[in-house]
Amino acid sequence: MEEENFNWAEEYIDIQNQKNIKNTNAYETLIDNNIDTNELTGHEKETQAGVVHLNYKDEKEKETDSYNYARGLLNFVKDMPEETGKALMLAALNGTDVAANVVGVAFNAMTNADPAMQAAFNNGDGKKFKESLNSNIKKFSNYLSTQKEEVRKIGEGSDVSSKAAEFVAMIAQDTPYAVPIYKKLKNTGVPNWMALPVAYGMGAGIAFDDDAEIFLNSEQVQGFKKMVVDLENSPEEKIFNTTYRMAEGTGLGFLTSPIVKALKYAKNNIPKFTQPQNTISVGGAASVGAVAENIGNNTISKVTENK
Repeated sequence: MEEENFNWAEEYIDIQNQKNIKNTNAYETLIDNNIDTNELTGHEKETQAGVVHLNYKDEKEKETDSYNYARGLLNFVKDMPEETGKALMLAALNGTDVAANVVGVAFNAMTNADPAMQAAFNNGDGKKFKESLNSNIKKFSNYLSTQKEEVRKIGEGSDVSSKAAEFVAMIAQDTPYAVPIYKKLKNTGVPNWMALPVAYGMGAGIAFDDDAEIFLNSEQVQGFKKMVVDLENSPEEKIFNTTYRMAEGTGLGFLTSPIVKALKYAKNNIPKFTQPQNTISVGGAASVGAVAENIGNNTISKVTENK
């Protein structure tokens, strides 16, 4: 249940106090030079605060981070409760604008990497679509979780290697800046269910630039950590106010809307993971299979008819 005793007066005073600090020359100077503002704002220093470079110079690091991001996405999809997964996949299939709907990215990457899965979708064959989806999640997860160790045993030129590599490439290419942002959020202790949509939303909101970077100060790191605990019981107004307050006057100000949308997305869907009766087993086969079956039998034909 959302908070019913939300203290607007206290929240307003807190926001005004922060505004006064953020309007000072000292604060602006720190922001302009990517220096943590914790001493001015009274926040405890966070070791993970700092610059996040959004363009990789080390290709090996880029590959590793892309694999970790793709593995996080697969875990996100396979752990998704049936009704939530079905709704989000259908929204992606129908072209609905769902904020931070990274599930649609996974679906598109899989169908592009696997012609058989794409054909099953186009033909409205729910059974084959379900088989391909379950098979790809299992194979790609194994591939990514072992950092290619499994693939080395069967050969880099294998079908699994080729498809998994294409899947990772498409995921990373869709929103490349989400990869380093996801890494930073995970390093700060933000769990996958929140780090993934927030990183995707933020990454999608940043225009490409050779020198692109963002800076997370201690206030923002703590803000994300606190939201992990508070999100499920926070009204949407508090989500917006918290995000606005921690992003205002900083380099993240223009990302306020994508962050809020991503947090709402997590709030409305992901906390269901914490309920034992809705939590999917590690394999995720039952949930994913049910989602695919529903999509295949009830909606693929309707979607394809509208093409």
